[in-house]
Amino acid sequence: MLLDISRIEISDHASERLSSRCAERSLPVEEAIRRVYLTIINGSLSPNKHRSKKHRTYMMYFPDGLCFYVICKESHPSGEPYLTVVTVIIEEGRP
Repeated sequence: MLLDISRIEISDHASERLSSRCAERSLPVEEAIRRVYLTIINGSLSPNKHRSKKHRTYMMYFPDGLCFYVICKESHPSGEPYLTVVTVIIEEGRP
C-alpha cells in the first residue's frame, strides 16, 4: 500500500493508549509514533493475532524485540485512502 503519512491520523484514544504503553516499556513517545507510521507503511496485515472484525490490523516486528500492532479504520473521502489509527498494541517478542 502506497500511502502518504499526511493521510494517516492518530485518534485521541490511540494517542492515550500509545502514551501509557510507551511508559510501560520505557520507549519515547516520538519513537513510538515513528514506529506506528512505519508499521502502517512498511508492515504487513496481521494474519491472525489482534485482528479486528471491522478494521485493518497492521503488524511489524522491530529489532529491539518489540512488535507493533496498529489497528486502523480506513475511509475514502476523496477517492484516496485515509487511515485513522484506532489503537496501538505493543508486545515483546516475535509474533
